[in-house]
Amino acid sequence: KVGEIIGVALRSVGCPHPLETHQIQGLDYDHVYPVLEWIVNRITSMRENMRDE
Repeated sequence: KVGEIIGVALRSVGCPHPLETHQIQGLDYDHVYPVLEWIVNRITSMRENMRDE
């Protein structure tokens, strides 16, 4: 259930990397890592934008 919610949330914020529930639950590093990298980059970008305002 949590994996499904995470997948829906990632799609709703525009994550370009598809991630399935079984990949989250199975800790499929090859698929999870690009998502984590995208999240970190997005947070960094948002922080910079907020700082510049």
